[in-house]
Amino acid sequence: MSLHPTRPSLNADVLLNVMRFSDALTICRLMQVSRPLYHHGPELLVPRELTLFHEAELESFIAFMSAEGPYRFKFLRSIVFLGGALSKPVAQLLVDFFVRFAPVFKLEVCGLGQAEAFFGSHPALVGAFAKLSGIQALELSDMGPLSVAMLRSSQLKLKSVALLNKTPSSEPAIGVDEFEHAEEDGEGAGDVERGDDEDEDAGNDEGESVSDEGEGGMTAQAEARNFISLMSQSKRTLRSISARWGLTGPPSVLYDIQYPLVTKLCLENNELPITLRYVRAFPNLRSLSLSASQQQLSTFSENPVSFLLPYESNEAEQREHGTWDALTVVRGALWDVFLLALQCPVRRLIICGPWLDALFLSPILRPTQAPYMQLESFDVTRFDNGQFGEAMSDPTAVCLRSLDISLVPGRTVRPEEIDIAHTLDMIVAGLADTTIHTIGLSICCSALQIPLFHATEVRYCDLRALFGPGAPCAAETHLATLDVDALALRIRDAAPSIRTVVITLAGLRGRDNVTVVLGAEDALALGEGAVEVIPLEVGEALRNSWGKGSQFLKEMREGGGGEVCAVSGAEVDKLNARLYSRV
Repeated sequence: MSLHPTRPSLNADVLLNVMRFSDALTICRLMQVSRPLYHHGPELLVPRELTLFHEAELESFIAFMSAEGPYRFKFLRSIVFLGGALSKPVAQLLVDFFVRFAPVFKLEVCGLGQAEAFFGSHPALVGAFAKLSGIQALELSDMGPLSVAMLRSSQLKLKSVALLNKTPSSEPAIGVDEFEHAEEDGEGAGDVERGDDEDEDAGNDEGESVSDEGEGGMTAQAEARNFISLMSQSKRTLRSISARWGLTGPPSVLYDIQYPLVTKLCLENNELPITLRYVRAFPNLRSLSLSASQQQLSTFSENPVSFLLPYESNEAEQREHGTWDALTVVRGALWDVFLLALQCPVRRLIICGPWLDALFLSPILRPTQAPYMQLESFDVTRFDNGQFGEAMSDPTAVCLRSLDISLVPGRTVRPEEIDIAHTLDMIVAGLADTTIHTIGLSICCSALQIPLFHATEVRYCDLRALFGPGAPCAAETHLATLDVDALALRIRDAAPSIRTVVITLAGLRGRDNVTVVLGAEDALALGEGAVEVIPLEVGEALRNSWGKGSQFLKEMREGGGGEVCAVSGAEVDKLNARLYSRV
């Protein structure tokens, strides 16, 4: 008889269940107990979306994933590295990792926050990264020549890409004379006629034509901003392209490269739009969002009449050479959409604040015949001065059947200068001559609580002073007691055609977010796909978008919240973007 009793042991299945309810440290300890637990641990430890900030985290990631590489990779869907240059030992580890696992390393999303510094860490890193063929979506920030080299030599077959260049030190703006030259010269037309070849030989010619343009004056930094020529390796797989500080050359230059599957194009701080170039490169586009950089727009500030030249050039080229059959969504500031000179139907037109003028809106609505329009993130000014009423009473506005207004009082106007009752009166009055069926009005009050957009001293400050409880301004006081149901009735009675009204009030301290809907059945009766239904969906989306940011502000301003440390101007700008942007 044994003097040592048998030790009790837990069944492996029991331990596996214990792991599922354990913290990361306990999981790591359990992985050392047995081989089955070691094998199943990564399923619980590896997050689907991983963000690494420092090279120490990257080094740990390499060691952990290498242990059972192909098996552990399947749990990871997205990885973003926000660090910059790596030390030589870690860079070498990463090169070896890529070389070893490139054929089996599959990711839905990969992002680099400082791409140029990252690729400059090791001479072989560009080539090693370029061998990764299993990435579906790539986001590169702070690009340069090494980033360009990687994209040129890569085996990537991407579905989505975001090329987020940093702000250039100098902007080679397109001048008035270049648009005049493009209008008078026939070179662009010749390029258009020759560019329909889609076979692989044409792909080789494309590289040569891009190279020729580079010799014509495009610097390496400018080449990193050419989102059309850069992504030719993925031209048959890409579906979505985003670019910041895009620059594709003078208006007279066109490309043979085409991206037949791209349906979404988002251009931020872009060159002045060259519509035919986008039509040609993205023939099946459905969603277009763009904003021209202030450097580009300033080219025309001294002579506002010359602002018409890009519009007239884009309009003439589309009429001569064709344009898209239709676009589903177009989004941009008024002048950005105006400069496109679109000549095709647009289903959803989103005009971003702060500017609104019938003089510019009319040439947009006339050819696009947009049945739905959203005025996104507008302060009170364009309503108070009657410009909204002017735009709505213009004959071209008769095409509109559905309208959303996203009102952000205090975004550009100081809160103490706002007469919100007058603004709401002017909105109601401005609808009198419309034939619109559905009206959505969303009011975000966050900007009334903190002067992020106004005080220059906010750029570097202790936020606790700003978030301290204080007396509400007159606009907040009025909105706190606003009868939203009565306002909805006033809007519905503003014009005989109005049948459905959706009002959302969000981010007001001392009052819960509220949504009032009148006549939803009238909109839904037209079918789920009708534009008249869109305001019902937008109200919900805005509540979700504003909810976290406005709740944070409300808690801080009402005396809640904990420690808030000093922040930089860049962090303030990020907070602004989260609070007031839906995209």
